[in-house]
Amino acid sequence: MENIMKKFSTLALATTFAIASTAAQAVTIYDKDGTNLGVNGRIQTVMYSCNNDPALHQVAGDHDSSLQNSARFGLNGLTDIGFAKVLGFAQWDMADGSKYGDHILSRDIFVGIDFGTYGKFIAGRYRPAVQAYVTLATDIMEDYSANTLSTKFERNSGHIDYQVKLGNLDILAGILTSSDNYSIKHSYKGEAKYDIEGGFNLGTGYTFSNAIFDKDIVVKLGYEYLKGQNDYSNKLDDVKTVLGTVSLGNFFNGFYTALGLNERLFDYNNGFERLFRKGYEPEKLKTLGFEYVVAYTTDNGISVRTGIEQMQYKTRDISVKVKALPVYVEYKVAPNVQFWTEARFDLTKTAEHKAASDTFNTIYTTDRNCYTLGARYTF
Repeated sequence: MENIMKKFSTLALATTFAIASTAAQAVTIYDKDGTNLGVNGRIQTVMYSCNNDPALHQVAGDHDSSLQNSARFGLNGLTDIGFAKVLGFAQWDMADGSKYGDHILSRDIFVGIDFGTYGKFIAGRYRPAVQAYVTLATDIMEDYSANTLSTKFERNSGHIDYQVKLGNLDILAGILTSSDNYSIKHSYKGEAKYDIEGGFNLGTGYTFSNAIFDKDIVVKLGYEYLKGQNDYSNKLDDVKTVLGTVSLGNFFNGFYTALGLNERLFDYNNGFERLFRKGYEPEKLKTLGFEYVVAYTTDNGISVRTGIEQMQYKTRDISVKVKALPVYVEYKVAPNVQFWTEARFDLTKTAEHKAASDTFNTIYTTDRNCYTLGARYTF
């Protein structure tokens, strides 16, 4: 899963609306005449307990704990052309012989142009700007946070996004061009990808500076609409997502807390339910996500985080809730070196777990508690 050093990096905030960079610090390899070229990435090893959930693509055996290694590598460039800065970014998950096999998989690839106070555009493959911007507030752990905010892991090609900052106000907007095999999470089991005709997303955020005990309050709201391709083979009509977060404090120093809510509505092509979903034939699927997190980070690099998360799946005939309590402890030895341990305590009734995993593309398919131990080096 995504990690904090990635999501809050200078590169991500400056060029990609907090979407893309793995590195806490990109290493500059060329800087001359207004052009800057850098490399970024991470190397990590993680011990997964024998009861980790395969839905998270963790490859520990069902009865055997497993040590898994992985690497990520990227290139980033920026060229000043006077009235604006042109940027490019590419990042890949590298072959590791296990989780990613012998393949190199694209993660984020885009180009853009930054007009400074007039905003910036990017186009390519990544999480839509609104998704990443809003859910960033509660996505503060390694494996077990923000999983109930619907839009986690939805990196896709075909996006064009714009962001502008006006004082304490952020405004974001984006469109999606036609895209086959578009990844959409938390739908029906076996239906993780759909053919999309197009779509758009809108978002805004406002920072109330020093609102409570000299800490900032940040409120973020977003909306996304996706339209399925109009052909017989495509089950999906459209998907509408509303999401919002509110946070208090600075995550990097002292007390921090945040709340995230989202609602996603899947609507399917009328007349095709009997063909594709024999037995229950729902016309719609609604998911309701909730997450609350709290954290405290000391000056010497120790951070403790916990919270609670819940995802509810609702159709005409089914309503189930999947719940979990994550706990995370990290020690950051240096800005680019960290060690952590994380646990997930399941709070879901066994019957609801079975109903969810049998019917939906849920993030947690078992009711077992689990833990991880990890170490990471970033550059």
